[in-house]
Amino acid sequence: MAKVVDSLKLAEQEAHEAKADGAEMLNKLKHAEYAAAAAYEAAEEAKSETLRLKERLLDKENELETVALHKIKELSSLLEEATAKRTDDKNELSKTEKEYDPLPNISQNMNSHERVVHYHADNQKTNEENKKGVHNDEEEDPTGIVSKDLASEKDDEDESGDDNAYSKIHGAIFEQTNSMTESTKIFPTMNQQ
Repeated sequence: MAKVVDSLKLAEQEAHEAKADGAEMLNKLKHAEYAAAAAYEAAEEAKSETLRLKERLLDKENELETVALHKIKELSSLLEEATAKRTDDKNELSKTEKEYDPLPNISQNMNSHERVVHYHADNQKTNEENKKGVHNDEEEDPTGIVSKDLASEKDDEDESGDDNAYSKIHGAIFEQTNSMTESTKIFPTMNQQ
């Protein structure tokens, strides 16, 4: 019987140890469940935080997009204004260039010079005809045409102002005109002799 009592004590001890192991396992399981619940809760919080951050990011993107569109509209209107102003400045500049263009005056002076030279050549032909005895009674006064040309040149000079280039050209043409006028005065006196 002692053996039976010893084996019974041994069985009780093993059962007690098994209970202790079971209780420890239950305790560990509870800790694991608690940790799992905490992890799940943390994951849910992380998800909700991620969603909130995504929403904030979308809000910021929308806000930046709105600001960018506003700036684009602002810059577009400024660009249109600058382009319009530049076009107005170009138009104003071209109007100013048209108002003050020395080239037409130069070409007018050249035409006047050509008329004087042409008149001088015509006058020489007339003088040669006069030498031959052919005389035209309706011949115009050569000094009248030259003085008309000089008067129109003087009017052109008054309109153009103090343009140095124009004055130099006008002075050269005036000197040429004077020398041609003097030569036309010489020819009629030769005819009278």
